[in-house]
Amino acid sequence: MTKSNWHIMLAIVLTAIVAQATFAQSTAIDSVKIEVDEKISAADLLVDFDILRNTLESLHPGLFRYNDRASLDKAFEELRAEFSSDRTLAEAYRAISIFAAKIRCGHTYANFFNQGPAVEAQLLKRPRVPFYFRWLGDRIVVTHSLASEPQLKPGTQITAINGTPVTEILTRLMTVARADGRNDAKRLSHLEVTGGSEFEAFDVYFPLFFPWTTEEFEIAIFDSSTGNEKTLRVLPMTHEQRLAVKESGDSEAQDASLWKLESREDRIGYLCMPSWVAYKGTWNWRQSITEIFDELIKQDAAALIIDVRGNEGGTTEIADVILSRLIRERLNLGNIQEKVRFRTVPENLLPYLNTWDPSFQRLGQNAEDIGDGFFRLRRSSSAALAPQGDRFAGKVYILVDAANSSATFRFASLAQQHGLATLVGQPTGGNQRGTNGGAMYFLRLPKSQIELDIPLIGSFPEGTPPDAGLTPEVLVAPTIEDIANGHDAVLEKALELARPTLR
Repeated sequence: MTKSNWHIMLAIVLTAIVAQATFAQSTAIDSVKIEVDEKISAADLLVDFDILRNTLESLHPGLFRYNDRASLDKAFEELRAEFSSDRTLAEAYRAISIFAAKIRCGHTYANFFNQGPAVEAQLLKRPRVPFYFRWLGDRIVVTHSLASEPQLKPGTQITAINGTPVTEILTRLMTVARADGRNDAKRLSHLEVTGGSEFEAFDVYFPLFFPWTTEEFEIAIFDSSTGNEKTLRVLPMTHEQRLAVKESGDSEAQDASLWKLESREDRIGYLCMPSWVAYKGTWNWRQSITEIFDELIKQDAAALIIDVRGNEGGTTEIADVILSRLIRERLNLGNIQEKVRFRTVPENLLPYLNTWDPSFQRLGQNAEDIGDGFFRLRRSSSAALAPQGDRFAGKVYILVDAANSSATFRFASLAQQHGLATLVGQPTGGNQRGTNGGAMYFLRLPKSQIELDIPLIGSFPEGTPPDAGLTPEVLVAPTIEDIANGHDAVLEKALELARPTLR
């Protein structure tokens, strides 16, 4: 992890791997079995509720970043009322997801990758739509079809699924989409299906709100040639079928390089970085970045386009290594206060908590009591980044979108703030008011077996920044025609901007 105070902007990159291994261990809690459609009693759900509330109020540093006490109490009471009746596992998971979204913390949710066998089997592996898509406003636009129906092709606008208008679907699913603050661009991005992950939010949440009993999906599409709607019937895909498609298109070995420098035009470098999750293997990403910038300087490149679209985050130090090759002098990374809500974790909560680092139990032990229920970590200070190696003096363009909400948000923020690059694309995820993360506990509720990610460190920048992500200097909104024709309008705009730099 970087020594910068901004490291807590990092999405918890260890969650999907370490937590799965941790929860795979046999415990008394894991022995609970819940069958399909079996009701969990209200008495048991209220046990889970008390543990959930106690844990959040004891540990979570961001409960009041976007909520006052009255609104948070109201959210708790609504969840308690929901749990005052017997519920199925699906109903309980949906209720917890709705509640968690009200905290407006992008790292607080019932993480798909950390659930136990019962939740995974019943809720995460249900049939799913046979296409990938993105939201353009409140419209579903197909980006890639996996169905045999030829009319379901890239650029197709879907207006309803199983008789429910997509506008209603979006309204309901936005109540569970995770994002920081009021950054709805991130929520929209979170609800797209891209094929990039084993579990995607739309696949999980859609059947929780809109269950169906037929063997086919009824898809209403807009026929642009006639201006009318047309109804198609398509078979859903199983979890295994969708996963097989993903794996067949995933050619990267665990230790293979995550990116490489390309030349799109003479003396314009293009570096596509779809992932910064560089901790899984032994590939030397640091050396790769060094070699890339050395090559750019050797070739006297006039411009570099860095594409981090779709990249939520990963290893935070990647940003620092890149930025160190763009600066002339030490770069002030800002004065960020890192705060926690506890000195040591209450003993009565420990049976329900797991994480990868036992020292988190004493995270605030030596922190400074600053009142209002917060302890400031001693490492909170103004940090700086020093130049490393020969500086790349060409123009830099960073392609961004709403997925950039953690390490890549920090990267784009520092580059924009210090004039090191021009951002091109769409508003980012993340939030200028800071996020919660850095250290995590994974709360497993004993009766329902539902897991909830709980961040432990809150980052609080000086002043009152906007409750929003970053707005690029050059906004480019992809159109339906771009999707239909496979045209990358954002990259094309960056190339257009870079061409005048050529001598």
